[in-house]
Amino acid sequence: MKSTFLTIILCCSYFLSMSQDTILPLQEVVIIGNWAEKNTPISYLNISKKEIERFNFGQDIPYILSNTPSLVESSDAGTGIGYTNIKIRGIDQTRINITLNGVTMNDPESHQVFWVNLPDLSSSTEQIQIQRGVGISTNGTGAFGASINLNTSKINMKPYSNINVGIGSFNTKIANISFGTGLIDHKFGVDGRISKIVSDGYIDRAKVNLSSYYLSSYYLWKKSSLRLNIINGKEITYQAWNGVPINYQNDPILRRYNSSGTEKSGEPYQNEIDNYGQTHLQLIHKQEFNNNMYQNITLHYTKGGGYFEQYKANQQLNDYGLKHVILNSDTIRSTDLIRDRWLDNDYYGIVYDIHYQLNKSNFTIGAAANEYYGKHFGKIIWAQFASNSNNFDNYYNWRGKKMT
Repeated sequence: MKSTFLTIILCCSYFLSMSQDTILPLQEVVIIGNWAEKNTPISYLNISKKEIERFNFGQDIPYILSNTPSLVESSDAGTGIGYTNIKIRGIDQTRINITLNGVTMNDPESHQVFWVNLPDLSSSTEQIQIQRGVGISTNGTGAFGASINLNTSKINMKPYSNINVGIGSFNTKIANISFGTGLIDHKFGVDGRISKIVSDGYIDRAKVNLSSYYLSSYYLWKKSSLRLNIINGKEITYQAWNGVPINYQNDPILRRYNSSGTEKSGEPYQNEIDNYGQTHLQLIHKQEFNNNMYQNITLHYTKGGGYFEQYKANQQLNDYGLKHVILNSDTIRSTDLIRDRWLDNDYYGIVYDIHYQLNKSNFTIGAAANEYYGKHFGKIIWAQFASNSNNFDNYYNWRGKKMT
């Protein structure tokens, strides 16, 4: 489903020097073993910072890439803000390897990429490369449909600050502040960004409340460099992932129908939300041995946690480990209830690669070791007939562990 979406962006910039700002792509501290180059025999496309800014209206990366070949994007809320998905050559995100500064973004359990967890990531992205088909991905999920590599690292030689404010359709409001110290004493620098996005969504009740920040510091030596990235995102979205029945698509009112929360009698349940936060830490070290040989080492850690809430009608008590209720000599076997389904996960690892150039040939050897641990559990926070439930009890517990 396509809908018209319009955002107007106002931008204020301040530089501490009137001279032209010099920007160096900080490729030397980014894992580039999975980036294609001029002579690489695969189909690929590089998207520059200028092109990213041209299409950046606060929407997720899939909508930034919407004009590239063989790509189809979709949005649960209908605006490109909130939960979004992407397909390349008809292949969905679970078979597309997506990396951020060389670290995979694909969830180790589902292989899905949840762009909503890092709102306004495009405002901190310097370059994107799309590799169509089976690419040269060396870590993360299998890249059958494509690979998408994102790079957030750069060096701004001079101090700067930017303020962006936007307002658009469906009560969409966007604001972000970015800043940088410039290169201090030719060695050290810090860049940062804080973002806030809210929208009512095109689909009924598909509201989003998103916030994020990005902080990156780097130190340069003569033949080595070290960079620390901290990327945080927090999302609260009203669930709109059930989709719209196909027979509603041509009706201007019914095509905005949202079935989430409608199990509650009367008005839909108002707190049928997804509430999740995620923080990415990346420590990237590059060492140059000579003009023809260098290595990259990246340590990474991702912490995520949150839940989605649902109103469920006529649920069998025994499905939740609850006893039947005797009321006025009647046996109550089912109840309406509200449940939270939680996810608490940790993902960490190391990525290494070494590069050597001999005449016109380039050689890359890489390795990665990662571990994921996820806790899944559910809680009943309200029930019409509570039986023997307790707010401290989990009606299910599941653990996921994965090593690669």
